[in-house]
Amino acid sequence: MIIKSKLPWIKLIIIQGVIISCTINHFAITFQNSAEFLHNSIIETFNKKLVQENTSIDSIAPEIIGSSDMSYLVNTTGHNITWYISDKNPLNYSILHNYLYIETERNKTWSENQTVIFSVDNLLVGIHLFTIIVEDLSHNTFSDDVVVMVGEKANFPTFTTTNTEPADSNQNIQELFILGLILAVIILVSMVIVENRRNKKRIDLPFKLPPEDALELEFLDEQDFL
Repeated sequence: MIIKSKLPWIKLIIIQGVIISCTINHFAITFQNSAEFLHNSIIETFNKKLVQENTSIDSIAPEIIGSSDMSYLVNTTGHNITWYISDKNPLNYSILHNYLYIETERNKTWSENQTVIFSVDNLLVGIHLFTIIVEDLSHNTFSDDVVVMVGEKANFPTFTTTNTEPADSNQNIQELFILGLILAVIILVSMVIVENRRNKKRIDLPFKLPPEDALELEFLDEQDFL
């Protein structure tokens, strides 16, 4: 501790009842003893800690890998949400249901790499939103949402996953080959039909018909046949 004397230009620093230094008019007089060594050790440790904290500022938020959205029939069990959370300086995490904190899951401590398994059984029919918020010692936060749909009929809408994996290249080649073969057959048939129409021969009659304008039709009466 620091004790100020009645004289304003004298200041004493005392640790565990031992005078460590005496400052008179800004001139310091230091007493070499074990208490001074203890004082210097404390100051040195404090300075190192301060420098370490200032040079290692954590600005990286925690990482979360969560379950996909899910759905299940009411009154069935065994439904859980799994979150894998990771951070070098973990502090706490909280779980919310429809934007409201679950008191038993609020500000819970966690380790550097931890798996959080949360049961979502016994929910009412409807759509439920569960959110986990993770915080580290530097107050960096990150969150993840999981939607849980609960239905009462076997044919209620469910979440489906779409296969985004690329198709097999061999299968694509086969499909393209078949398609090209079909198009080639269609083109070939069309060409044959057109060629046959062009080369179609006219049937020659055994006699020649006179021009239409030279034809004179003569109508006979019935008496001519009597």
